[in-house]
Amino acid sequence: MADIIIVGAGGHSKVVADAAARAGFTIKGFVDDRANTAPLPGYRLIGSITDLANVRSLDGAVKFVVAIGDNRARMQVVEELALPAGRYAAVIDPSAVVSRYASIAEGSVVLQGAIVNAGAEVGQHAILNTGCTVDHDCRIGDCAHVSPGANLAGGVVVGEGAHLGIGTCAIPGCSIGAWSVVGAGAAVVRDIPVKCVAVGIPAKVVRALP
Repeated sequence: MADIIIVGAGGHSKVVADAAARAGFTIKGFVDDRANTAPLPGYRLIGSITDLANVRSLDGAVKFVVAIGDNRARMQVVEELALPAGRYAAVIDPSAVVSRYASIAEGSVVLQGAIVNAGAEVGQHAILNTGCTVDHDCRIGDCAHVSPGANLAGGVVVGEGAHLGIGTCAIPGCSIGAWSVVGAGAAVVRDIPVKCVAVGIPAKVVRALP
């Protein structure tokens, strides 16, 4: 496995770093604009996100993963870094079950106990969080977040930047629009449009997002 730098030093970065170490990456350190120390013992803070000269001066073989839980913030940092896709690593915890017929794009993370079944496609910089299930032929967009314990049946489409809360479930073939938020424990039984908040059983749109 390659050397890796964790971009971000908040709570989510702890989980990603743990998964990366378990997957065999050598963690060179954390990069963050706000933190003064690394979020886990035994590691170091090597610079700030905005210190691009410091980041780019590192060995070209070093990979990166942006470990920021907020979808818009994660996308913004990816845009600021402006690194080629090949400089990002997909981090898959060894306890996750990922079909050899599924695809996980650069910069995405698949955390402890997650399941990704055959035919599923996961875009760049997405988060498949602890214990979620993504069934056959699902499509997960760039920078989307499937929270812990969420369950997606076959053929579900999750748009770019969408966030599915803890314990969300979605029946086969539903779609969740780009940059929408589905509340914790909601049951998606019909398509959710773009840029809205949907909650409840069944999930209903309660407000639009800017």
